[in-house]
Amino acid sequence: MAEEQQKQEQQRQEQQRVAIARQKQEGEAAAAARRAVEVAHAKTVSDKEQATRAGADTFARDVFAAGAAKEAEGDKLASGTDLGAARQAYQDASERYGQALQRARVVSEQKGAADQARARMTGEKARARPEAPEFTAATAQERQGAAAYQRLAFKEAGDSFHAASELFAKAAAVRPPDPPRPTRAADDVRNLINSYARAFEAKDVAQLQRLRPGLKADEIRRLRDSFEQSREYRVSLKVDSLDITGDDAIVKGKREDNLVSKGGQAFRNESSFTYRLKRTGDGWIIDSVN
Repeated sequence: MAEEQQKQEQQRQEQQRVAIARQKQEGEAAAAARRAVEVAHAKTVSDKEQATRAGADTFARDVFAAGAAKEAEGDKLASGTDLGAARQAYQDASERYGQALQRARVVSEQKGAADQARARMTGEKARARPEAPEFTAATAQERQGAAAYQRLAFKEAGDSFHAASELFAKAAAVRPPDPPRPTRAADDVRNLINSYARAFEAKDVAQLQRLRPGLKADEIRRLRDSFEQSREYRVSLKVDSLDITGDDAIVKGKREDNLVSKGGQAFRNESSFTYRLKRTGDGWIIDSVN
């Protein structure tokens, strides 16, 4: 009987040792799980702080919010007994905060580039001429850029600001001055040259004498003979230069004579001319021909 009791006591003690060992093991496992949860939570908090400093709560709002939701889930689970699920939730939160951080850095760089583009655009706009046709297109690009900037689409905003800068720069460019308008005297001189050419075509000796009073008798005779022997007489006077000084003018250019004789023969002659003109009370006349 005593032997039986001793055997039972030994079994009880063994069971007690096993239970104690199991409790110790479970306690150590629980402590390790708790430490793992604490480490995961600490990393989540650190990752969240980094993401916040980079502006992820603004520049990567959706991903940051997903991280915050996972963090809240981890906090709830950590207050219970499912520490493994709590640790996983914290790890998921850290991963999303990391993604938000990376996206925020990219967007932040795009924002910086957009700010630089807008600053350049503002400078170009200050120099631009509002009446220039490019100015209207530039302001339209500026509005597009501002709208994109408001919705945090900084890449699009930067592109619009850059396009606006180019247009404002064109609007600020100094346009070449308009070519000088011909003076009234120049118009009168050119009209005289045209009338001189038409007088040949009309075979009008009297008109030639009015335009060139200095024609000599033998020159007039040669003109009459030439006109009488021709069926057609065309003269082209191309002005290359025109110099007017007071009541005097010098006209230089190329002359081309084309005539058809009464017998049907065609003749063509090219030459250079220099006409010296004078202005009289009745208008300009040809004073000499070289």
